[in-house]
Amino acid sequence: MTAENEINTTDEVNTIDEIKTSSKKSSTKNSIPNDAEDSDKLSSTLEDYLEIIFNEETVTGFARTGTIAEKANVSSSTVTSALKSLQKMGYVNYQPYQFIKLTPKGKELAEKIVGRHSMLTDFFHNMLQLDLEKANKLACGVEHILDDESFEQLTKFSLFLKNHSIENWQEEYQNSSKNNTSEKTKK
Repeated sequence: MTAENEINTTDEVNTIDEIKTSSKKSSTKNSIPNDAEDSDKLSSTLEDYLEIIFNEETVTGFARTGTIAEKANVSSSTVTSALKSLQKMGYVNYQPYQFIKLTPKGKELAEKIVGRHSMLTDFFHNMLQLDLEKANKLACGVEHILDDESFEQLTKFSLFLKNHSIENWQEEYQNSSKNNTSEKTKK
């Protein structure tokens, strides 16, 4: 996903309870459905499509094949194939040449994916102090492979750092990182 998806990196995830609630709703590992009725597993690419559709629905109320293709940087025929798969799995309502909308099941999973993306972008950008574009790209890759337990621990750690007064920790960390880089280049 790109920074243009307007991710609010500062207050999307405020409490661990929000993460737990989101995780319990879909009770998945790696954001991949695993209930008995879902024998099909979602690839990271299909998860990305759900994320794009969710973001489009948030802005316009629906998504279009061409818009999804543009945002995913793929052809419309590639999107059409993916939409057929997502429809078969019950995540989207799709008919050729019509608006695309998430089903309640699709919206639930997409909210979880978007929440993970937002929290990870926030962590990489605000905690590790990576530039926003790099943090966003990294979050897009990690959101698909991080299991629920690891994600919850990372969220707890991030919230701990945000909620505890550790004087100037970000500035000290940034200076420490610069000093370590300088020392490595001297050797």
